[in-house]
Amino acid sequence: MKQWILPRAQQEELSKIISSAGLEYSEFELRIKLSNRVVSTKVSSLLHLRTGSYFDFDTLDRGGYYIEFSPGVNEPVSLEYSGQWSYVQTSFKNWIEAVKREISAKSPWQPFDEAKAFGRFAAGSENPAFNSEEKRLVVNTLDEVIDLISSKVSLPEERLRLIQADIAYLKESTERIGKKDFVLLFLGWGMDKALSNGIPPDVLSQVFQLVSERLHHVFLSLMAVVHYFAPISSVLTPQT
Repeated sequence: MKQWILPRAQQEELSKIISSAGLEYSEFELRIKLSNRVVSTKVSSLLHLRTGSYFDFDTLDRGGYYIEFSPGVNEPVSLEYSGQWSYVQTSFKNWIEAVKREISAKSPWQPFDEAKAFGRFAAGSENPAFNSEEKRLVVNTLDEVIDLISSKVSLPEERLRLIQADIAYLKESTERIGKKDFVLLFLGWGMDKALSNGIPPDVLSQVFQLVSERLHHVFLSLMAVVHYFAPISSVLTPQT
């Protein structure tokens, strides 16, 4: 099988374009896929994990770069025979700017779609187990939750220990329950124990957002869950 894979030097150039645009290259994943244009040929493709935006570095039988990217130039998908690498870089810079707009843009239908997604998620029967990499990501993210809470809230030592114990329980739960049950357990902790232990609603909203960003690909419906509940948490009053 033929290969049309980005050399490391070109990968480095792309990472610099991403960084100069104010994005983290860790937000992207470089993948190898089969060409859509040439039979039995592997090509490189860059995926923005949060939005699903992609940039395919494809080719044609005659050689040169044939790129496909979404969002496109004033259209959902653009196709270009760029030929030389310098032209690919120009299109890539335009695509990065489009990705930034996608990150910040809000669809007027999003709240309704997210509410429906959460309803389907909560009512669904699928409850897949975590794999080892997903468990590691969850544990690391929960460590970040503790760091975030500690930096934002001055809590009595006793209450901080209670929250740390809750977080340890959430970590341990990934060994014995599925993803759906974990999401519901996490929400229950956030909407009940976290507030009652003195975490202000605005900080709790930040916790939800953090978990949503870090674990978006572990829990495909977690983004909907977090966005659905974060506004609610911002108007709740901590229990005494």
